[in-house]
Amino acid sequence: MVITSEVENVDNWLANRVERHATILQFAENIVEYANAEANNVVALTFDIVDEKKMNELMQSEDTRDEMIRHGVKPETVASYFEKP
Repeated sequence: MVITSEVENVDNWLANRVERHATILQFAENIVEYANAEANNVVALTFDIVDEKKMNELMQSEDTRDEMIRHGVKPETVASYFEKP
């Protein structure tokens, strides 16, 4: 899976890696983070989903939304991409 979003500040987003990974590791593995070299405020995550039900549950949680906002993510800009076999 790939998730992209705009953030308020890339350094702040990166500084919250441990908390973000703890959340994502509840439903995925092989997490990789990316920052756009040309657009200072665009980031991406890739990971392999291991528990789709848990992912859906967490991604709809108000706690997860609050965590994303604390990390500087602009929720209205989040885009998700799934592999199509």
